[in-house]
Amino acid sequence: MANQHEMNSWGARQETIEVLKWGDPQESLQFLHRHQDYKHIRRMVLELEGRHREAAALR
Repeated sequence: MANQHEMNSWGARQETIEVLKWGDPQESLQFLHRHQDYKHIRRMVLELEGRHREAAALR
C-alpha cells in the first residue's frame, strides 16, 4: 500500500498473491530486526535466520 491510510482502509483479508520478484533475504533481515516487538515479525526474523523450530513455536 502507498500509505498507512490506504492500508487501514483495505483492512484484513484473505487474498491470493503472486510473487513477482523475490527480495534480498539479508536486506529483509536487516530491516525486520528493528521491528521484532511484533510476534509475526519475530517469527519472520527467526525463519530468515534458519531457526525454523523456534519460529514454529511462536505460532
